[in-house]
Amino acid sequence: MVRIGWFALASPILLATTLFAQDTRTVTYPLPNHAAQLPRLPRLRQSDRRIHRVGREDHDAEDGAQHRRHRPRLIAQRHHHAVLSIDKPDIQLRSANPDASKTVVVMDKSAGTSGGTLHSATVNVTGVNFFAENITFQNDWNAHHDQLPAGSQALALLVRGDRDVFHNVRLLGNQDTLFTGSKECTGDGDQRRCTPARQYFSDCYIEGNVDFIFGDGKTVFDHCEIRSTPHSEGFVTAQGKSYADEDSGYVFHACKLTADPEVDNVYLGRPWRPYASVVYLDTEMGAYIQPAGRREWHPGETHSLDTAFYAEGGSTGPGARTSEREPHSKQLTAEEAKKFVSQNFLGGSDNWDPTAPLKK
Repeated sequence: MVRIGWFALASPILLATTLFAQDTRTVTYPLPNHAAQLPRLPRLRQSDRRIHRVGREDHDAEDGAQHRRHRPRLIAQRHHHAVLSIDKPDIQLRSANPDASKTVVVMDKSAGTSGGTLHSATVNVTGVNFFAENITFQNDWNAHHDQLPAGSQALALLVRGDRDVFHNVRLLGNQDTLFTGSKECTGDGDQRRCTPARQYFSDCYIEGNVDFIFGDGKTVFDHCEIRSTPHSEGFVTAQGKSYADEDSGYVFHACKLTADPEVDNVYLGRPWRPYASVVYLDTEMGAYIQPAGRREWHPGETHSLDTAFYAEGGSTGPGARTSEREPHSKQLTAEEAKKFVSQNFLGGSDNWDPTAPLKK
């Protein structure tokens, strides 16, 4: 039995709606402060898989609600078999248990069953100022199906919101575990323009095998463990800027790259599009990382390494064979690396401090 409980939200008036075969129940927030008083939703059979949309109504002017916006709510400690869609601002999703493995949101959609890779996510976040903590987002498609060359992409998390923060969050999948993207893009070719979205992951655990961190978001991974699962050939990233000056890129700072024991053939990344941008700073790399570091999307067919920006600074461990990297890879000086420090890279015109939610 799987119980779908109440969700952790931080907004003045919030709706969490759970749909059942013969029962629809809506819970309105804010709720009483004591967990014992929170309403309980009915138990669901594991086959009762529903989509939950978490949002906020615009009542900021009522009863001083604007000042209560960031008050956290807690998600129940258990496995939630559901798809979450969070499209409103200032939502917080937390578990009180610091063991993120105890609170899990899981679903088993894939690109082949859902109409495309970006429709397969267990959790979809498009709202700004989102904050998640002490929780696992999982797509377990490959727990029940073979990983095939096509149709097996299965996202645990899709995030397109700006100023979104994930702390002590576990993301579990295989191919295409995490998509971080810009808010939206318009136009084609030379006229294409994208609105940037910034995301910050701290002390997180992300696992997968093929292109399992991908997209065109402007994203920092700070003190995260990035773990490669078995596959004949693995790629940590597939970053994909749509045009040369798009405000986008990935930075891995003080991370640790690990792998299952049988894994021995993984690249730091390959360029999804011609202007991919990925930087590794002070990151520990296991011996399973290929000395070249990066590889073409399709060797002999694409030539995106010519225009991509791949750089490292302060890499350590047996996989940090920087002298053997492919020729386009850049080694950063200490001065060059400063621009990729979290606040410098993500600050923007609003001087956003991505660590601020962690200090509350």
